[in-house]
Amino acid sequence: MMPVPALFDGYVEKLSRVSSTCLITAHRNRYSVPCELVGQMVSTRLYPHQISVVVGDAVVANHDRLTEREHIRYDWQHYIPLVERKPGALRNGAPFADMPKPLQQLRQGLMRHQGGDRIMAQVLATVPAAGLGAVLVAVELVIETGALNAEHVLNVLSRLNASPLPACVETSLQLKEAPQANTGRYDDLRGMNAAKFPVHLDLAGFDFASSTVDQSLVKQLATLAFTDTAQNAVLIGGPGTGKTHLATAIAVSGIALQGKRVRFYSTVDLVNVLEREKRDGKAGRLAMSLMRMDLVILDELGYLPFSQVGGALLFHLLSKLYEHTSVIITTTIRRTRFRKLLPASQPAHLDRREFRS
Repeated sequence: MMPVPALFDGYVEKLSRVSSTCLITAHRNRYSVPCELVGQMVSTRLYPHQISVVVGDAVVANHDRLTEREHIRYDWQHYIPLVERKPGALRNGAPFADMPKPLQQLRQGLMRHQGGDRIMAQVLATVPAAGLGAVLVAVELVIETGALNAEHVLNVLSRLNASPLPACVETSLQLKEAPQANTGRYDDLRGMNAAKFPVHLDLAGFDFASSTVDQSLVKQLATLAFTDTAQNAVLIGGPGTGKTHLATAIAVSGIALQGKRVRFYSTVDLVNVLEREKRDGKAGRLAMSLMRMDLVILDELGYLPFSQVGGALLFHLLSKLYEHTSVIITTTIRRTRFRKLLPASQPAHLDRREFRS
């Protein structure tokens, strides 16, 4: 007996150029191809019931052949890279009219909101990597919850594609102390952000060996116990002696250990805020806000000059904070010159704690 010969692969082949709308023309009908092929020559193979588009030896598109004339057949997946770059194409894009029903429902829900086309483009972009079937399952689950966003779809996809948990390994080790959730560290991070430190500095990074600062006094201040009685501290020293470092480190320690509320200001910036507040008819708002703090740091008092009005506003703020909120001032000037900076000031408000750096 003679062997059965292989089926004859009969087709009519011709070359076509891909148009700017990602279409090729064959027998007066047009068919979509992947959008990255725009402007290129491709080979079209016409079969009795289908048409294949070939580049090199690879088939890049397959369509059921249209029997009538002047029609277009789209494959919406050919246009995914395009909508990633131009999400607005989804709103009036004919190629996406044939998407599966779950994707159509998601699209309709997202398009009611601003930026919905961009979210839909992110969802479609997962199809080539995750597969259409997995994306459809994820989208159906997301639609059931009503939370229509790309992150939710990606989360569901991740759970669907998650690797199975590894098998338990037998061990002689035993847990003697149960782990405890430490949510306090999030409070510390929130406190650090609210303080608005220009740079995060701590006492471990300060070189006490090359400084004349009393290390034991600094560690005592770092507990921020003096804020319980609304006492103040003045750090006096020349430029580059570490005043700002110490003030910041003391406050950081208090936030981490005691959960204290701290606000850091450059003195000149604070004066500018006070002047703007008065100019806008909102005087007193900042003072009320700072009175709820445990500690306010005024950095570099006297380093840059400010107006007499600004000095008066600053003194008025310090008077409001007196016996309510502790203040740490860093400065290069002596205590006797405070009167020139803060007209009608009373240095007794400031010198509860003083040391030189």
